[in-house]
Amino acid sequence: MREEYGAVSVLVGHRRGAYPHANSLLVRGAAESLLVDPSLSLVVHVHRADLGGRTVTVVHLPGHTAGHSGSSSNRTA
Repeated sequence: MREEYGAVSVLVGHRRGAYPHANSLLVRGAAESLLVDPSLSLVVHVHRADLGGRTVTVVHLPGHTAGHSGSSSNRTA
């Protein structure tokens, strides 16, 4: 199942993302897209992606669930 929120799609996981499953996020920019998949561990602890006018920062947040991460988004000039 997929839920759409403008340029962001929530790819709904098993049992609607209930623990220990999770939902992935697909963020679409003008030239690039970013997939945040909580089932995967990040190789680096902080990752930034320029999505054409918007920068998304993904931070690894260990200790909650395997591969858990958080993200923030900022407009760029």
